[in-house]
Amino acid sequence: MTAYLSGWLLEHLSNPSVFAIAAVFPLLVSAVAWLIAEERVSPADSPGPLLVQPIGQQGRQLWQAIKQPGILLPTAFVFLWQVTPTADSAFFFFITNELGFKPEFLGRVRLVTSLAALLGIWIYQRFLRDVPFRAILGWSTVISSGLGLSALVLVTHANRTLGIDDHWFSLGIVWY
Repeated sequence: MTAYLSGWLLEHLSNPSVFAIAAVFPLLVSAVAWLIAEERVSPADSPGPLLVQPIGQQGRQLWQAIKQPGILLPTAFVFLWQVTPTADSAFFFFITNELGFKPEFLGRVRLVTSLAALLGIWIYQRFLRDVPFRAILGWSTVISSGLGLSALVLVTHANRTLGIDDHWFSLGIVWY
């Protein structure tokens, strides 16, 4: 709701007011978390002995786990993928100044993006849970690259040549 309403609220209220309204929801979640009843686990209830290890030993065990190729290589790939420069600032300038998208519409785009993320989670839970991680990572990379390139269609205005309005195309490519 805040993703959708944030643009509309920005047009009618000040930035601090919108921030205060958006901050209410995480605060409510935090407050409700205190109402969750948890039972204390005693050492007698635990499946094995509770071992308190020195930090150095924990660090060595963590390094042993991380340096396994099945963990290190995908982690390094995702890290390198995420640290590469992006054109997010330039693209935001383009969509607000060149295309004239208003905050209210950007809120709609954010809502569609959130719904697409929920749909992706549902698809994973329903159909892809048993698919090997390597296949999911590979296909996610290919699909993400294609979706990332679809922004070029908007920048070059090729969507207008196809008869697709900038607003509808922006909702269709769902920025991620």
